[in-house]
Amino acid sequence: MAEHDFTLSCDDGSLGPNNTLRYWFELYHQATEKLNLPPIAHKLPGMLSDAGFVEVTHTVYHLPWGPWAKDKKLKEIGAWMLANSETSFEAYGLAFLTRILGKSHEEAQELCDKAHKELRSKKIHVYNKQ
Repeated sequence: MAEHDFTLSCDDGSLGPNNTLRYWFELYHQATEKLNLPPIAHKLPGMLSDAGFVEVTHTVYHLPWGPWAKDKKLKEIGAWMLANSETSFEAYGLAFLTRILGKSHEEAQELCDKAHKELRSKKIHVYNKQ
């Protein structure tokens, strides 16, 4: 079983506190909280054990957003993650920003565009855990 943890991580300080990308993810989490849909990736091992599964193991993988990683395999994964983001920022962002958080379409579109532009920059080294 695999579950994507939709929380940005950055180990080298390349994602500053005022980056739009960070803000986009903060808004995403605000919206999921309003919908009572909290992240569950970190709870899955316990949920599986509680359901009666035995020998449950939990392996965390770092999935880079973009081809910035030095490792060849992670660079490829990052390229695919970036390709996936070409539509996901708008697909998720426009819905939660306008319908749940009440932002105008123009403001939501601008946030999505700016966050995605930052993600495409090889200067920002972010990843998610899975």
